[in-house]
Amino acid sequence: MPTLYQQIHQQQNLLNAWEAVRDKGSAGGIDGVSLEKFAAELEGNLASLAAELESGRFIPLPYKELRIPKDDDEFRTLGLPAIRDKVVQQAVRVVPSKKDPVKQRKREYEKLESEGFELVVSTPGAFIGKTKKGVVIKNKGVVVHEAPLGNLQHIFVTSPSVTLSSNVIAFCAEKKIPIDFMEHGGMPYARLYPLHSGNVPLQLAQLSAVEDSRGAHLATSIVHGKIKNQINLAKYYHKYRKAFDADYVAAFTTRIEVMDGLAEEAKALSATDNETLRGLLFSIEGRAANEYWQLATILLDGEVAFDGRERQGAKDLVNSLLNYGYGILYSKIWSAVIRSGLSPYISYLHKPQSGKPTLIFDLIEEFRPQAVDRVVFSMINKGVEFTRDDDMLSVECRNKLATGVLERLNTVEEFHGKELRLGEIIKGQARGVADYLLGESSRYAPYRGKW
Repeated sequence: MPTLYQQIHQQQNLLNAWEAVRDKGSAGGIDGVSLEKFAAELEGNLASLAAELESGRFIPLPYKELRIPKDDDEFRTLGLPAIRDKVVQQAVRVVPSKKDPVKQRKREYEKLESEGFELVVSTPGAFIGKTKKGVVIKNKGVVVHEAPLGNLQHIFVTSPSVTLSSNVIAFCAEKKIPIDFMEHGGMPYARLYPLHSGNVPLQLAQLSAVEDSRGAHLATSIVHGKIKNQINLAKYYHKYRKAFDADYVAAFTTRIEVMDGLAEEAKALSATDNETLRGLLFSIEGRAANEYWQLATILLDGEVAFDGRERQGAKDLVNSLLNYGYGILYSKIWSAVIRSGLSPYISYLHKPQSGKPTLIFDLIEEFRPQAVDRVVFSMINKGVEFTRDDDMLSVECRNKLATGVLERLNTVEEFHGKELRLGEIIKGQARGVADYLLGESSRYAPYRGKW
């Protein structure tokens, strides 16, 4: 069966798509090419698109972001695709499909659009260099992969003895592309990122909120959001398993009822000081987590041995997978925090500690269930084979999981009335914390995944 690219690369298809885009009066994107500029070189532009599509090398450019003021002193973000990408989007819309044509074509384009966002280097001894076209990975002098420059947003180095050229470092610094180095367990141990001064007024506001009602509101919202996301993930699996998994169904109602009560208890909580509040919130979070992981144990029963959640030093497969996935998510949260101008070291739910990025620990909480747990549970239930080297995940296993987590982070879902990738939602939530601290919004609304 021909691929989507092969179905749409014909020049006539692209010409028809171009005419539709032109007639809509579309705006230009991040490459600065307007409708007029595209039309001036129409034949060459369509021929270039056709060649990229036919060969499978086409990767859409990042959206141009515009922040538009709203009536309530808040902002909404618009993403504008490049004209060339709108042409391909339009061509995709008219491809015949046996399944739901709108949803399938939309999912296919979203997946194509996200290709090349992240580069994971997992080969020991590999060399990362840069050419005019992209970032290249060499193994023993032979190019084994090339990532086009246009879409690259993050580089993960997950193996030892990997070397980088100064050209790659300079390019990533200029484009604000982080390079994270991760240990076998998934936790980042170092990061290359451009020098930055941060946002001084924001970080002063961030510091002053540690002991006032803003800090309390953020801590409470984070715990409430995390529990709700655990509940919604449990509901997601209940929706598909209620017809055949009697054990899960039997435990579901009682445990979800308890978790719902704990979520509301967290939301309504108040205390005389933030230190006392912190202790109460961790108590609620721990009780909800106990119910959640008991459900997860039932969900995975028969597939793999899992006796419950274990963090550092875990040697069983499920906890090793979870910890590795959380490491990837940790890096994404860190990037969002830095981009928003916040300090990673000033937090509200977790007590600030010298040298520890406790705000990352705060903001990762509401995303753990939907960004990582869902991927791990689903891959295990689908029978994906994971191999291990002694007590550690194998390179192949880590690559499979990294692919799954990054695909999940690039999945589009509706949030606050907009369709956004989960990775974009993470960035938006960091900005949401900043806006709340600066008084540009009246509250912080936690992310809540759909089920």
